[in-house]
Amino acid sequence: MVTIKPTKIEKGTKIVCPLCKSVIGEFLRDLHSGEIITENHIKIYGVEVKKGDEMRCPKCKFPYAVVLPIGAVIHTEHGWTPQVYPEKVLTWMVIMYLHERGLWLKEWDKYLKEK
Repeated sequence: MVTIKPTKIEKGTKIVCPLCKSVIGEFLRDLHSGEIITENHIKIYGVEVKKGDEMRCPKCKFPYAVVLPIGAVIHTEHGWTPQVYPEKVLTWMVIMYLHERGLWLKEWDKYLKEK
């Protein structure tokens, strides 16, 4: 059995694209475990965040937040949050999720080779 500690993302935490590593936004207020991220929680630089928008990097279009079978994760300056698994495992899960749903773009392969 795995016990997951409650997670809180603090106001001011930077949102970082997991693929191109650009700082793309920040949290405007604290987000507690179980809360849904809304336009009141985050600011993406140069983009108006609206309900229903896909959470994709404005530079490379890679998702910075996804809903996986284990729950929702968002990529911050601290890596994938909540950290229920090691960073590399969560990254692999996101990549597999995108491949399985046919959402993976071929142009993203170059970023993975560079990193």
